[in-house]
Amino acid sequence: MKFAYLIMAHNEPVIFDRLVHLLDDERNDIFVHVDSRSDEGLFAGVKPSQSNIYFMPQRRPVYWGGGSQVKLELDLMKFAKSYGNYDYYHLLSGIDLPLKNQDYIHSFFENNRGKEFIGVTFSAYNEWDKDRKTKYYYWGEKYNRASHIADRFCRKMSSAFVLLQKMLHIARRYDVRLYKGPNWFSITDSFLSYVIKHKASILKRFNHTLCPDEIFLQTELMNSDFKDFIYDINDQFHSCMRLIDWHRGSPYVWRSKDFEELMSSDRLFARKFSSEDMGIVEKIYKYLK
Repeated sequence: MKFAYLIMAHNEPVIFDRLVHLLDDERNDIFVHVDSRSDEGLFAGVKPSQSNIYFMPQRRPVYWGGGSQVKLELDLMKFAKSYGNYDYYHLLSGIDLPLKNQDYIHSFFENNRGKEFIGVTFSAYNEWDKDRKTKYYYWGEKYNRASHIADRFCRKMSSAFVLLQKMLHIARRYDVRLYKGPNWFSITDSFLSYVIKHKASILKRFNHTLCPDEIFLQTELMNSDFKDFIYDINDQFHSCMRLIDWHRGSPYVWRSKDFEELMSSDRLFARKFSSEDMGIVEKIYKYLK
């Protein structure tokens, strides 16, 4: 099997280095976007010995909770697709790590060939959260997490705009039912091609929504015949094979004390890690290498 790893990087180049070298395998190609607000030189110097690595030439700022994340994911898909057809495309951030070696990962996907590894949730909380994020028009994604005083003012203005819509009973309507789940995925070439084909309608549908990266792919999947191939419809994180802990953090940052928990997991990838505790990163790197 041939894999394409799609990586969205914006900080932590030392973790990015370890991630790339853990993905380094002649069966893998690696496609990277480095946020335009970061120094690309800190990432471009990472050179795997067996994988091909390609950096997107068109860089842009990517903001949490905004449509820029959806645009980037779609562009990363198209960028990888331009180099050929891959059996699976895996989306990771630059602060993720694999929990298994490449032989194990390739064997796992070979044994589950044709499955779509996308998480979908149906919990009452997530149904409410999905509606909250898509019912109104959200303005100013670049201010979602900005800390400058002017940015905080713009964020308050954006919130006031949403409040005004509520008061006027303005609510968006959609042509399909919406679904929600983790934005990290491993998908087949067939489904990726289907998504790219619908890029224009996806961008139009989710323009000015909040956190559409958690909704757009699940919506495309569940409103198509590909829904019959989802890996685990009952467990969103098992379905995407990611170990992500939302109980101890937003999400939790893995520490050295968590090594046994991480290595005993059946998941293929974990997020997130920080250079504040490189001990756990080095433990995983040495273990898998």
